[in-house]
Amino acid sequence: MNKVWSLLLGLGLLVGVGLFPTLAPAQSPSVPANVIRTSDGKLRPAPGYRWVSDAGDDLRVRWSPGSVHPTAPNVLAGSRPDNWEAAPGYRWLNNTPGDLRVVRAFRAPDEQAVGRAIGKILAAALADAASKPRDDDDFLTTVMRQAAKSGRDGLIESAVQDVFADLKPHEVRAVRRLLCLGIDGELNERNFREATLKEELIARLRRESADMAATAEVADFIVRVLQARRR
Repeated sequence: MNKVWSLLLGLGLLVGVGLFPTLAPAQSPSVPANVIRTSDGKLRPAPGYRWVSDAGDDLRVRWSPGSVHPTAPNVLAGSRPDNWEAAPGYRWLNNTPGDLRVVRAFRAPDEQAVGRAIGKILAAALADAASKPRDDDDFLTTVMRQAAKSGRDGLIESAVQDVFADLKPHEVRAVRRLLCLGIDGELNERNFREATLKEELIARLRRESADMAATAEVADFIVRVLQARRR
């Protein structure tokens, strides 16, 4: 009798083992390297990668140099896997690993262009003198002085653009405002030590436009204009 029960127990174990794989919950397939699963459950290549083939069941990917980063503007896949580069005309905002923010690069100012721009701005200073209101101004004179002031501002902005062609319009206006302070005598080298003037200008420029790429060069340019104005 014991032999019969042992035989039945053995058969039951065999049947149980045979059924176990069928009853066990299905395991989700693992995601291959450099492949990510989106929120809707679909698979797609990680940033910088692309499918090796168009076959739906082929999940192999390879690095694609030059491809655009899907979420970091103006960032391209580099020549080496998992290496990113700033797009032409841009540079890294900082050297922090993993920070893919970029800012526009800039061209070094041309000395001849700087000289011409300073001449323009000094001419603008003469227009500024003509724009100063007086107590005896009549309506026509007031209109003419306003026109002279607008001409001064336009001439200064044109000079800034001649030197820094890559600046955005609001950045050009920011530089013009600082130059006008200098022309009006409210911002000059006597207000600061020579060593701190440039630092103050850079700080003010960054308050005007945090991502301005050429803050140091613009500050140098403003100092040179103020020096020429003083002479």
